[in-house]
Amino acid sequence: EGAVCRALQQEGSGYAHSDALGFLTSCPSKLGSGGLQASFLMQLPLLSAQKDFKAVCRNIGVHVRMIQTEIWGNVWSVSGASQLGHSEVEMLNHVASACRKLVEMEARLERGDDAAAVLT
Repeated sequence: EGAVCRALQQEGSGYAHSDALGFLTSCPSKLGSGGLQASFLMQLPLLSAQKDFKAVCRNIGVHVRMIQTEIWGNVWSVSGASQLGHSEVEMLNHVASACRKLVEMEARLERGDDAAAVLT
């Protein structure tokens, strides 16, 4: 990033940055981290079969969307729901923590725990 920033400055350009909003991009949903987005691909067959799966994901601050792959079948792309006001490290830590929670929930369902108890 430093080398690119210096090269842009030599040409009279630079990154658009706001002290209040972070890096500015052409897409308002990418404010803050300059477009950095972390996502994990996860297989969550039991958890994703629950009707409240997407609501649970929203409650822990992540977006999910299903992706079909030839090799693994259906997998879920899990990414951070909000970037504004958070550093890149905070954002990455949040997504990783949310993914750990989803894995724990899937493991509980695999052990036969009650779905209602797992989802709360």
